[in-house]
Amino acid sequence: NYCSGKYGPDRIKRFNQQLARRFLNHPGFGGFYFENEHFADYFNSHDAGNRERFAQFLQKQYGGIKFLNEKYGTDYREFSEVRFPSANPGLVPNRVAFSDAVKYREWMLNQFVKDNQFDAVRNIDPKRPIIVYRISPDYSFLKYIADNGGIMANGGTHSDMMSALAREVYNAVPGLQERMEPHGMWE
Repeated sequence: NYCSGKYGPDRIKRFNQQLARRFLNHPGFGGFYFENEHFADYFNSHDAGNRERFAQFLQKQYGGIKFLNEKYGTDYREFSEVRFPSANPGLVPNRVAFSDAVKYREWMLNQFVKDNQFDAVRNIDPKRPIIVYRISPDYSFLKYIADNGGIMANGGTHSDMMSALAREVYNAVPGLQERMEPHGMWE
């Protein structure tokens, strides 16, 4: 559970920092590439660190537990009691809870990439390219990558519609460099 666990993110960050230091002046090292296409554990992670972040995310979104209970139809006493809904939306009677989990996933993954991959190496190596392979519709995340000299890579589009949508999102961000390979293009 490297991206959402209690200790995983810090370990990944330290590894990336060590990598950046090791190859900082190496003439044969061209840049960094971070692969982040499939994160399957975000709904099923019951790791304490992930639960804590989810509770903080909900508290920031709702302010008070009373407002979350109104939306969810629940009677939680505090945010730390809230559990992730099932990854199957058909099994979640409350669509607001499922929507919050999807929003949390997007926020959590973008924070993981930014803090533990991108910034971990950019703060040590300000020159080399950093390519981030991640599908994200979050404008502020994409703008951050562009503003800090990053490049987005996207080979994870699974349909022509998703390819077109991803391209439009990327085109909306001034200065964002990207490379896209829709699945199947090499078949």
